[in-house]
Amino acid sequence: MKVSKLEIKKIVITNFLKTSVDELTKMEAVTPDPSLYWCNGFLFTTTSLINDYTIKKQHEGIMLLDIFYYALSEKISESKWNGYSIEVIDLTGHSIFEQLTQQIKEGKIE
Repeated sequence: MKVSKLEIKKIVITNFLKTSVDELTKMEAVTPDPSLYWCNGFLFTTTSLINDYTIKKQHEGIMLLDIFYYALSEKISESKWNGYSIEVIDLTGHSIFEQLTQQIKEGKIE
């Protein structure tokens, strides 16, 4: 069996927002499936639409993100708002999100 890794050459984000940790947690807390991630000093949430077009683009090396909302944050394991508690998943070392957060940090988002 051969195992290969799909190389992502470009990420396209439709909705990109910098906010506060409290606002980000509040936005996620009221969703049916809240999820928060941390990488490189960024607390964030992201969603992708999965359909034939996005799968085709991903095979071409282009990742399409519908939402990338973030806040600057120290590393935390959970974020709380108004009685809600959301576990934060550490994506340190993730090949895509390490690069994405580093480029945001360096102001290289076009």
